Amino acid sequence: MIYIISPFESKIEARGTRNIELSNLLVKNGYEVTFITSNFSHQIKSNYSTNDMYKKLTDEKYTSKILDVPPYFSNLSLKRMITHIVFAYKMYKYLYKNIKYGDTVLTSSIPPELTLSIYLLKKKKNFNSIVDVRDIWPDAFPLKNNVIGKLFSFYCNFIYKMTLKSFDKIVYVAYSFDYWISKYTTNEEKVMISLGYDLERWKNIEYKSKSKEINLIYIGNLSYQFDISLIVDFVNRNSNYKFHIIGDGDTFNDIVNKSTTSKNMFYGRCSPDKVVEIASKADIAILPIKEDSTAYMPNKLFDYLGASIPILSLGMNDSSKFIENNDIGWIVKYDIDDITNLLLSISSKDINLKYENVSRIREDYSKDFIYKTFLDVIKSFENGESK
Repeated sequence: MIYIISPFESKIEARGTRNIELSNLLVKNGYEVTFITSNFSHQIKSNYSTNDMYKKLTDEKYTSKILDVPPYFSNLSLKRMITHIVFAYKMYKYLYKNIKYGDTVLTSSIPPELTLSIYLLKKKKNFNSIVDVRDIWPDAFPLKNNVIGKLFSFYCNFIYKMTLKSFDKIVYVAYSFDYWISKYTTNEEKVMISLGYDLERWKNIEYKSKSKEINLIYIGNLSYQFDISLIVDFVNRNSNYKFHIIGDGDTFNDIVNKSTTSKNMFYGRCSPDKVVEIASKADIAILPIKEDSTAYMPNKLFDYLGASIPILSLGMNDSSKFIENNDIGWIVKYDIDDITNLLLSISSKDINLKYENVSRIREDYSKDFIYKTFLDVIKSFENGESK
């Protein structure tokens, strides 16, 4: 049996589906899988009905275990920590009763209480363990440099220093996470497995843009850490460009108010088919990650690959390193003059060359392809290759 633990991920949420797709892949390859999650939505800050969740998951081939947890209403709150602790405690009790020798547990690295529960459970039971580092606390947590922030940092660091070294294998999703891991453990049984894109979602993409205008696109949440305002300013001043903006978020109204031209086109949230239709017109995808952002190699990086669009990265980060290493786009500082000079210098020939490079590596980053590495990690236990 393989137990996959992800407190706020479910088919109903329709976001962050890494472990759901991994569960389906494992089932297809003959493994029994139990997916452990909660009835709380981190996105809408509300609890689902546990019974309704089970009803909606009846067609899934893997088994679901949904734990009832108290809600929280702010990401920076004591109630959120209580939710994490309750989930970790209930998860521990469930696994203690059910886990058997030779089973494998794969857990998210956040919240840290998950790694603590697995650490304690391994003192009682003999099983294989993998930690999936998709986010890094406290480094990537929006903390103020006050007493509460310092206490939370100490709390996270204390738990990770004690627990991460107990895991047999470590997987991580971004270059910088390797350094974070090395702060807590010298374990060399680690491998980078990117988030990847959903091949089914993008299978019908067809690049159609042949207009005289250059079509820019942004797909995703509009927030401070993904700030597209400078691109909106650029299009305000340059009539030979269109900017297709798909998504909403905290800064949506601010971004709309910055626009002074209909060439900045706001679609809000769209159906998957509509997103593919709009993306087919795009010449350049915008990936804005501020230097103080907690994003490293986000889902949208790989969605742009799936959509076969060359990428303009704003800011220096893991994503810009990936783009540079694979020659699939351009990198520029968060500066309106630098952005303007770069975009005005890009020709249709430049775009076509980058498009060819995107097409060359695209299939290597579909989840269907890269998640085979997860299979290799799990199979290594069968071959006795644990630490």
